[in-house]
Amino acid sequence: MRVQPHARDARFARPRYAALIHRKDADMTRFTVPDMTCAGCVKAITAAVQRIDATATVTADLPSHLVEIASSKPAADLAAAIDNAGFTAQAA
Repeated sequence: MRVQPHARDARFARPRYAALIHRKDADMTRFTVPDMTCAGCVKAITAAVQRIDATATVTADLPSHLVEIASSKPAADLAAAIDNAGFTAQAA
């Protein structure tokens, strides 16, 4: 009889940093978004960016208002997507 590992067993857990692994062909672009104040803002910005690049990875830090985007799209296109979502994107 084989015993199944417990779902929370650390030996079988998915690494926490897995979401931080970016595609090698993606460039990292940073913006300061001064009017990003909550998790809803982060969700809206992420959705806007992923509309133009579905494989983009968006990381946001609310206290510093910093948004990092791993994408193969030009920075101008990413800034326009953020602006179209109703936020102000400034190059960081």
